[in-house]
Amino acid sequence: DKQVVLKAMSSDGMAYQYASRRLRADPEVIMAALRQNGSALSLLEHSLRSNRDYVLQAVSQNGMALKFADAKLHMDRDLVRVAMKNEPRALRLAHQWLREDPEFVMDGIAKNGTTMQFAAEKLQTDKNFVLKAVERSVQSFGASAKALRSDRKFVLECMKRNST
Repeated sequence: DKQVVLKAMSSDGMAYQYASRRLRADPEVIMAALRQNGSALSLLEHSLRSNRDYVLQAVSQNGMALKFADAKLHMDRDLVRVAMKNEPRALRLAHQWLREDPEFVMDGIAKNGTTMQFAAEKLQTDKNFVLKAVERSVQSFGASAKALRSDRKFVLECMKRNST
């Protein structure tokens, strides 16, 4: 019975796996499961994991659910941004070109400085990028390249930028 399944989904999205095949294909049941637990995306048929609406619901609840999405959605700038909003680590699941995009990564750093640790190495080693990141969040300094963190002159410049 659909109502029983929906009630179960409201307290445990992972209960989706016990629904009948017919109900597991029902969009209302799928959304109820994902709304309660984004990781329920892992239980969907692979063909359903490319449905942007389903993935958006999943990552809104749990940013790390992006790992269960179809790979082409890892390139979706807006979807990854939603995932990062509640879980900065979701950036590491994004397509490489997003992890290399200075503007995209900086948006994440502005919300949470720890995002820097999931940025592409080329950004973590870029002095100008790191200086701008530190202006937004001092937390980003800890994820910059070790060579930069070992450069006394650079560290002093970061400190000066962050104190203004």
